[in-house]
Amino acid sequence: MIIREVTVDDGKWMYDTRNQPHIVEQSLNSNSFSYQSHQQWLSNVLTDSCKLLLVGEVEGERAGVVRFDINNTVSTVSIYLSHEFLGNGHGTCLLKQATAYMASLFTNVDVIRAEVLKKNQPSMHMFEKCGYQIFFSYEHHVEYRVKVSV
Repeated sequence: MIIREVTVDDGKWMYDTRNQPHIVEQSLNSNSFSYQSHQQWLSNVLTDSCKLLLVGEVEGERAGVVRFDINNTVSTVSIYLSHEFLGNGHGTCLLKQATAYMASLFTNVDVIRAEVLKKNQPSMHMFEKCGYQIFFSYEHHVEYRVKVSV
């Protein structure tokens, strides 16, 4: 897997992938949104120095997206994979590589947190495989945390 920063050229693919039914169903935010609002969101994220948006590619095909929202020493991560890349360990690989990349740029970050719906067992398994531990359990989702190792 190759990790690179997202560009505006990835926008349409990201929009289409984010709206795949399996992703919408497993997202904390399952609201629909227009392509125009997605383009504005992407433009804002790409110019925000406290956000990092990465895409993972497998054999030249875009496989998934990871976003880090940095707030001082804590980063919140979100991740999704296109349906063609589910179930083969690509999520774990993407999360590990993206985390290493983020940590090399944001050396002040020492904790990463993630929120995952309890019904999203594959995602929970992926985070646990990457060393995340449940920090708090809510009614419908759990908050995972992991210390960043340098």
